[in-house]
Amino acid sequence: MSAVWVIHWSDRNYISWQIERGEARERVLALIMGGHIDGRIDRIDVYDVEEHTADDVSEDIALELARRVVALGDPPDEQVRDFIEDQCGVGTAIPAQG
Repeated sequence: MSAVWVIHWSDRNYISWQIERGEARERVLALIMGGHIDGRIDRIDVYDVEEHTADDVSEDIALELARRVVALGDPPDEQVRDFIEDQCGVGTAIPAQG
């Protein structure tokens, strides 16, 4: 089973791709944590093409990013920090570098 993941930026641009369900969440987290997604992320949606459903998973992804940032003990880059704080509140992530 696969789903279409869509990352929306605050400037109204977006990127989407179809990924198998089992690997999708981890792949999106790795892309964001690795700095491979440029720009200020506004939200992340998942569309299940077989079930005809859509979910805004922004907060779930942000919470997992926050857990990983705390576990690593290193400050996140500004984009990751901003996304976490936009979704979960200011002070959820430690201050950004630089």
